[in-house]
Amino acid sequence: MSLDSGNSIVDNVDAQTIPEMFDARVRRSPDRVAYSQFDKSVSRWEDISWRDVAQRVARWRASLEAAGLKTGDRAAILLDNCLEWVCFDQAALSLGLMVVPLYRTDSAENSAYLLSDSTPRLLLVPSEEEWRRLRPLRDRFASVGCVVSVQTPSGGSSDIIGLDDWLTDADVPAKPPVTPPLASDTLASISYTSGTTGRPKGVMLSHGNLISATRAVLKRNRGQSDDVFLAFLPMAHIFERTVEYYPAMASGARLVFARAVASLPEDLISVRPTIMIGVPRIYERSWNAIQETAFGRFLLDRALTLGHRPIHSLVERLQLWLIDRLLCRRISERFGGRLRLAVCGSAPLSPELALGLRAVGVPIVEGYGLAEAAGPISGDEVSSYAPGSAGRLLDGVEARIAKDGELLVRAPSVMQGYWNRPEDTARTIDGNGWLHTGDLAAVREDRLVILGRVHDVIVTATAEKLSPHDLEMRIVSDPLFEQAVVVGNARPFLVALVVLEPAQWQAFAAANNLDPIDPNDARAEGLLIDKIGPLIRDFPSYAQIRRLFASLEPWTLEDGLVTATLKTKRKSVEKKHADVIASLYEGHVSPQAAAASPAPEQRCA
Repeated sequence: MSLDSGNSIVDNVDAQTIPEMFDARVRRSPDRVAYSQFDKSVSRWEDISWRDVAQRVARWRASLEAAGLKTGDRAAILLDNCLEWVCFDQAALSLGLMVVPLYRTDSAENSAYLLSDSTPRLLLVPSEEEWRRLRPLRDRFASVGCVVSVQTPSGGSSDIIGLDDWLTDADVPAKPPVTPPLASDTLASISYTSGTTGRPKGVMLSHGNLISATRAVLKRNRGQSDDVFLAFLPMAHIFERTVEYYPAMASGARLVFARAVASLPEDLISVRPTIMIGVPRIYERSWNAIQETAFGRFLLDRALTLGHRPIHSLVERLQLWLIDRLLCRRISERFGGRLRLAVCGSAPLSPELALGLRAVGVPIVEGYGLAEAAGPISGDEVSSYAPGSAGRLLDGVEARIAKDGELLVRAPSVMQGYWNRPEDTARTIDGNGWLHTGDLAAVREDRLVILGRVHDVIVTATAEKLSPHDLEMRIVSDPLFEQAVVVGNARPFLVALVVLEPAQWQAFAAANNLDPIDPNDARAEGLLIDKIGPLIRDFPSYAQIRRLFASLEPWTLEDGLVTATLKTKRKSVEKKHADVIASLYEGHVSPQAAAASPAPEQRCA
């Protein structure tokens, strides 16, 4: 067995499958803390060692075998991040089962669809209450013969069993032989896409896919055995699994399950992670909190000014010292005080925000990935991050840009195909093994830059092309705007649909003598457009916002306007607001008149 100096990272010699990686980790550091989670009954964080996790996994494995599940069967899990998630995952994978992760935040309708599509034999839920949401749709997923609840049911239901009753009481060996032995091409998971453009598709990922993605992540930013990860993104998301959960296991680090996103500020301070994985909105909210005071904004402005050029004068050195003492240290404390790596994924971070975070000492890096490639495709090292890009391609990844600007990828982590969708698979992976990502991209200075989705490109009535995502990202960088969708396909100009942050809107309305319950009178609309103007002033004239509709009600999963991963369903938002959009274009200038003014160079084609 090969041992890595100092960090003891599980390498190619040790693991070709996830169970092999888990077993190697248990052998290497049996008594180290593997996981921590908050025990509400005693109001403190509880630790569990790798040895204890292995014993629990063995018990889960024996129970899955007793339930009659065998290699190739599917087993679905509908839990928040917790130790039971890990035990279920590792036990199922060691038996050659395919794990089907579901989102707790998803609607009952969509969960029922995913269960119907993947046909699992067993479903793990957190409680009887959660099962009640799904039970009325039971006939849609008849393949599920056993429903297990982590919390003990009330006893009045015959179609659900408590975990304590389901788990076998027998002592079982921590590492029984896997029969038949698993190969790297054995399917490990059906991970569903977010479904922003239609029904979610089941991405079939093998053990080899997951292992190669995990190794590529650790090769770019090496893990350390004394690292502490704080897991708050759902483990149902492939991004969380192959960038945090599995890398923490491979490097022997401790993974702490955050209590909830709402308690994240408190968890950061008490857990003091060295690594955190987040999405842009997490960092945007942190940045907005930093800017709450005028004093804070002044220091931020100076940090941004001084942080990106050589410092010579004594006055500037003194200012940097004050910035470090009064700002950077406080910001560091917000993240726990020992953060060495903060990863942002799922969507691009605005370059301005990234530069700001780096200027005040937050070690942010970005990456790009997708479910069809088991998560990560590119990313930067913390020492060489370039804001505005998704970093350099990870080890083993090839990429090229098609004639229409679409990013094509080939890598060991690319999926085996879509579950029960051979036609979609053939359209997505061509005969040469290139995965058609559906994303517009460019390569600049050896780094990948994501420009938007191919099918989201707006072509205005004057034939100008642009990706709305860049505009939307700029708009929501202001704390007044929580969500945004830019509309303008086959139209003479762009309009924006926005959701306002309630407290920010109340302050804005009071400062401008506006009706606090009506953000859409003519004066309010004009002031909101003026607020957006400076955010997008460097975009061409045809990419400016001319009209706007504002809402005080957020777009939610329940109303079908966002996915379980909180991505906005653009077409659904436009459909819901079709009448509003039509009214914004009433009496518009004709395309011919709009075309009379010269258009600057296009942002993307």
